[in-house]
Amino acid sequence: MGYLRIMRFAISTAPTAEPVTVAEVAAWANLGDVPADQVGVISDLITAARELCETRLHRQVIPATWLGYLDYIPAVIEIRDKLPIASITSIQYVDTAGDTQTLSSSLYQADYTSPTKPCRIESAYGVSWPTVRSDTLNAVTITFTAGYTTVPTAIKQAILQLASHSYDERGIVAPVQLKSVPFGFEDLLSAFDWGWYG
Repeated sequence: MGYLRIMRFAISTAPTAEPVTVAEVAAWANLGDVPADQVGVISDLITAARELCETRLHRQVIPATWLGYLDYIPAVIEIRDKLPIASITSIQYVDTAGDTQTLSSSLYQADYTSPTKPCRIESAYGVSWPTVRSDTLNAVTITFTAGYTTVPTAIKQAILQLASHSYDERGIVAPVQLKSVPFGFEDLLSAFDWGWYG
């Protein structure tokens, strides 16, 4: 069936840390000592800023485990979102009898060496993909880890900028006063803006 361009995703294991700290946001925004009741507020803003960057770039900033779902196995599987891919944990599929099988890693090959290119998964030389039950949605599940080992400085700066901007603008409800993103935010991300593709 060739290439399949639509893959659905679900988080399996969320990130356990953030790329910047409350102290770093406080320093960036010249907040001084952050009151105890504001630490949680800033922490949430950091998470929101990171998630916005991930959505905007189709990237995974902090390592996490994801599930990618397909309805069948194409000749070449491409993971174009959640880059950079760190590893493929498993490929499972529903066979014609309706049972879930785990594909041996010796039966496929994966190329995820470039953080700017889609991850490609193909059957190993001389091996054909197994037959997947055709009447089952999400019949194929690919478990993989993704995220930067070292977050690029420009992305960290964008998160700092957005989190501090959001903190400064909290409580402002008049749309004419509220800026959706701070000036320069898009410029910081532009070097990483590969869309779905690298």
